[in-house]
Amino acid sequence: MNRAIYFCIFSVVFVLNVFASEITIVTEQYPPYEFIENGKWTGHDVDIVKKACERFGVSAVFKEYPWKRCLKMIEHGDAQAIISAMNTPDRQEYILFPVSNLSYEKNVILGHKANDLIIDSLDDLKGKTIGLQSGYSYGDEFDHYSGLLKDFSFSQELMLKKFHAKRTELIIGNEAVILYLNKKLNFEPVKVLYAVSEDPLYIGFSKVHPDGKELFEKFSKALAEMKKEGIIDALIKKYQ
Repeated sequence: MNRAIYFCIFSVVFVLNVFASEITIVTEQYPPYEFIENGKWTGHDVDIVKKACERFGVSAVFKEYPWKRCLKMIEHGDAQAIISAMNTPDRQEYILFPVSNLSYEKNVILGHKANDLIIDSLDDLKGKTIGLQSGYSYGDEFDHYSGLLKDFSFSQELMLKKFHAKRTELIIGNEAVILYLNKKLNFEPVKVLYAVSEDPLYIGFSKVHPDGKELFEKFSKALAEMKKEGIIDALIKKYQ
């Protein structure tokens, strides 16, 4: 067989194999961004990723792990992608982030309904014990603020349980997620006391996984097109 013809056939087969492959995306349940309902993954970030995958014929397989493990899997190349992640300098060392984000999150500090604490800045929280989740970023200012007593939990459910057991005075988290989980767990209502940050959330691709760079490039193109077409905003509004 002519070498040129053989090379063309091989190239076509290779491209088809890539386009027919699955992307393993790791995350934890983070409603309304991503969560399991009736045995299926749903949420606006899940919907956005699925729509992007359709544009180049790849199917997404979502797998749930604790958040710190998700990050380690991406760092070591045990999965191709992670979703609903903040783009931080330390993560850029092992994650490729497209320019276009999936959505936004608003991180807030919450207390019990009877809490009348007035917070104008993080300095007003000095000496307070605040619950947070291990491995999460809550924005540069909070992450590097040292005046707080930080109580770490491996999940947001545990963080909420400790908070309602009065083991912490305050908690921090994504407003939509915390209010959703607090209601789902049948806890007493909580009160937002202070907005810490509002940041974009991304899908990120492993720098060391063999498919990472190619998937990063394909998603970058697809997400930019979807953002321009208004598809991303429309998918988010479905969950509001």
